[in-house]
Amino acid sequence: MLKIVKIISINEFHIKCQFNTGEIKLLNMLPFIQNHAKLNGIEKLYNQQYFNTVEIGQFGELVWKNCIQFYNVNHEQYWDYDVSSEFAYQYAEAI
Repeated sequence: MLKIVKIISINEFHIKCQFNTGEIKLLNMLPFIQNHAKLNGIEKLYNQQYFNTVEIGQFGELVWKNCIQFYNVNHEQYWDYDVSSEFAYQYAEAI
């Protein structure tokens, strides 16, 4: 199973990470953030300080905690925003 094992650096919507294959890749998240503009809360990722809070999740994915707002019967909830390791691997640039 493909996993991200280390976040090496974060810089202006780019995340350099290492996969369990040993490969290091650079993922530009800006197009994906823009593509998900209809998600309530996604705009938080435009704030570099919040963007830098990215973590590696239990399945080796990239995760921003409590990013997406969801309203269910007058009850506000927050969901994590995540990027699967397979997606990151496919769209990231090899370094």
